[in-house]
Amino acid sequence: MKLSRVLVAVLFSGVASASVRSRQTACPPVTLDAKTNVWKNYSLAINPRYREKVLTAADLIQNEDLQKQARRVADVGTFYWIDHSTAVSGLKQAVAHVPCNHIFGIVLQGLNTGADCATPGFKKIDLETYQKDFVDPLVKTLESHPTTAFALVLEPYTLPAAIANSSLPSCQNLTRTYYQPLVTHALQRLGSLANLIIYLDAGHGGNLGFDYNLRPAAQALASVYNASGHPTQVRGISVSVDGYNSWDLSPGEFATTSEGQRNGALNERQYIQRLTPHLKREGVPYHAVADMSRAGVQGLRYKWEDWCNIESAGFGRRPQAWSKELGVDEDLVDGIVWVKNGGVSDGASEPSLAAEAGEYGAYNEFCGRVDAYKPSPKKGEWNQGYFETLVKNARPSFCEANEDCWW
Repeated sequence: MKLSRVLVAVLFSGVASASVRSRQTACPPVTLDAKTNVWKNYSLAINPRYREKVLTAADLIQNEDLQKQARRVADVGTFYWIDHSTAVSGLKQAVAHVPCNHIFGIVLQGLNTGADCATPGFKKIDLETYQKDFVDPLVKTLESHPTTAFALVLEPYTLPAAIANSSLPSCQNLTRTYYQPLVTHALQRLGSLANLIIYLDAGHGGNLGFDYNLRPAAQALASVYNASGHPTQVRGISVSVDGYNSWDLSPGEFATTSEGQRNGALNERQYIQRLTPHLKREGVPYHAVADMSRAGVQGLRYKWEDWCNIESAGFGRRPQAWSKELGVDEDLVDGIVWVKNGGVSDGASEPSLAAEAGEYGAYNEFCGRVDAYKPSPKKGEWNQGYFETLVKNARPSFCEANEDCWW
């Protein structure tokens, strides 16, 4: 006899409550040394909100072998996204069950909750709202969990979009007038919390890997690091958040294109190696984590700039701390992580939603391109068909012995 998901949740909550009390008693206060690679001692914690979505999605899959593989995704650690103000309130519950030897990943994305500066519908948030709705509640939650370790990816998209699209009126001077003051404030509030390490987002090789973007990117990151007083808990940078770029494919996916001929960062490993000297020169912590959550399959995009629900994508390398097989100096890379919650839509594919420009998750023309999965719901909503595609095409596969792996 099968127990209903509701009953299982009730039973689990009772067990979890006891384990939380035990955990909080057993775990000592956390002090993370941002001068060291903490991923050697901590594993990326499971995001319970994403886990529940995955298990619900797996229940809908008819093929038994694919269902088993989908369930294994629920056991992979992923980051928790704070990309709208209501997401902060759910964080306290999400971190209640983090084991002592795990680190809970968080993404703070408050500067462009609906779209970046290169996208129609981009709206700025003022400093007072950013502080009240995002930064202060996050600080309060982290301070109230001193025995839990946290890793924060700070404000993906905004800086890369501003630099890569600096010729657009909507992106001009955005680094100085918008990114710098708000991120500086966030670092001043968050940068001294002992149980937190911070990674400043540095885009990916496809947007900031060009020679003419590397130095401006490093200088922009230095501007917030310096203005915030060199916060002790800044560890380095995050790359390829929410992206599809390979870690080490050579030649790269776009090596033969005109863009590829002008860009020496054809994979994320190369990007880190090219950006690091500029960061060192500016005095910015440079140790990187790379999001490989959806980078399992290459050669799918028609253009390097395409980013929305890419058709036939697959889950990529599992989270891991640095090892020799990554093929890069240990000082440069902390490890591979899953930042994106695969299966959560990047944006709506239907032009009928274009009239809702400015609304969170409304139609974006990138989501209607020929290499984007269709149909796809609004940004942030669950995309069942796309999730199943990610499972089927995962590299490495989630398939185990005696299971059907040919889709």
